Amino acid sequence: MARLLAYNLAFFLLPFVVYGVYIVLTRRSLGTSDDWSLKVFGWLLLAGAAVMLVGLFLVTTFGGASPNLDYHPATLRDGQIVPGGFE
Repeated sequence: MARLLAYNLAFFLLPFVVYGVYIVLTRRSLGTSDDWSLKVFGWLLLAGAAVMLVGLFLVTTFGGASPNLDYHPATLRDGQIVPGGFE
């Protein structure tokens, strides 16, 4: 779960990082408040949400086990918890 949250946060922040790098490369500083106006910030929020949703779709669709495997839940054997998994 923590890994999925980290992926989502990274995907969401990606447009902000790309824009910050662009500002640094073109203006040699992180810019003024005009470079980070409310309009630009709004577009970056929308872009971050879109990238996060695409990333979430890709991670959940192409990650994980093969569809041909069966899931066996965790069991209790001889007082020990045996973790579940795909076989």
